[in-house]
Amino acid sequence: MIAKEFRFLYLLCYAVLEVSAQDTLTTENVSGFTQHFTIENFQMKGAGAKTLLEECEDARFVLLGETHENADISIFTSCLIPILHDFGFRHFITENGNTSLQILLREAQAASDVERGISAFLSKEYKRLQGIPVPFCSGVEDAQFIETALKHKMIFCGIDQEHFYSYPLLFDELVSLNSNHKSKALHAIAVDFLLEQYALSRKDAAPPFFQVFRESVEVQSFFNSLDTANPRIKQIISDINMSISIYEMNGKDRGKSFAMRGNLMRSKLKEFYIPNSKVLIKMGAFHTLRGLSPLGIEDIGQQVSDLAKATKAKDLNLYFMFRYYVDEEEPNGYFDNSEGGSVWLKERNPFFQQGYVSEWTIIDLRALKKWTEEEGIFVYTALLEIMNQRDFVILPPATRDVELNYIRSLE
Repeated sequence: MIAKEFRFLYLLCYAVLEVSAQDTLTTENVSGFTQHFTIENFQMKGAGAKTLLEECEDARFVLLGETHENADISIFTSCLIPILHDFGFRHFITENGNTSLQILLREAQAASDVERGISAFLSKEYKRLQGIPVPFCSGVEDAQFIETALKHKMIFCGIDQEHFYSYPLLFDELVSLNSNHKSKALHAIAVDFLLEQYALSRKDAAPPFFQVFRESVEVQSFFNSLDTANPRIKQIISDINMSISIYEMNGKDRGKSFAMRGNLMRSKLKEFYIPNSKVLIKMGAFHTLRGLSPLGIEDIGQQVSDLAKATKAKDLNLYFMFRYYVDEEEPNGYFDNSEGGSVWLKERNPFFQQGYVSEWTIIDLRALKKWTEEEGIFVYTALLEIMNQRDFVILPPATRDVELNYIRSLE
């Protein structure tokens, strides 16, 4: 018995020594698969830009796995759109409800200047709602990439649920599509009811918004007054009800809520996608990864990967990480995210430390992954997951949030 226990301990110690002796991925290793580029006047320059654009030219799908409301990702998108247009890209999929997105675009195009048009629209809606009805479009830098996309005749498609603060805007759209005069009076009553519920939802011990919405006589009377034989009206009402269901489920079971949302986005993408078209997709990073998301669902990234394989096409999956953040309180004017001694940071630093203060960085994950497998290099799980889920990591220079493009006026 003692001999067996000794043999087990010997084998265990041998295994530990083998792992510890294995080379671990280092910053120096990763630098061999890294290039840099600059962006000046919305033009990309440098070896990294050349690599990136060659990859884009060969792709049918380009996915930007973003951190929302980051200024540099929006600037990057503005630079990329004209290039993608030259490569035949005409469709632009975003993380928005489609009807509210199309209303924002309509308002932007009706103005003499897109940035000012979006600003006027969002400022007006914020004053009414104390919130933004179309998320991830509220920055000056966001308006710039939207304007660039519109100039290049890109077709926008929002595949997400309609946002919490979009309902009054959608009610406005519904009444504009309806020829029944009775619905105008009921519309005013329903919108007033919603605004009252929004105000209550911002207070402690607020009534359950989504349950109140479903049971509301004001809302249901307005819906019943509409001509649901009109397919646009029917679709908007359906989208509102789906949005309410997803939000309501989030309060009960977050996992199920995300599964419902994922199913919705996949079905919308399938509905919007035109075979053989080239598509730019800009969404939150969780949605664009291949494989299972942290919540255990297959999201847009996996759907696009499957679609690309089925059509013998290529999907290019880009992911953003950030080393430096602009911070005026720091001595150098920026904060270095790679400094510290935590385990979390130690595992990710081989990527973080590739970043430069004033240049963009691109890491070729496919080539890096192949090299680590051939050389038997140990890679921490956090980086291995990124390598399996993406094609390239991009690190912007010292970064910041978008500059707000609307006025936050009080009620």
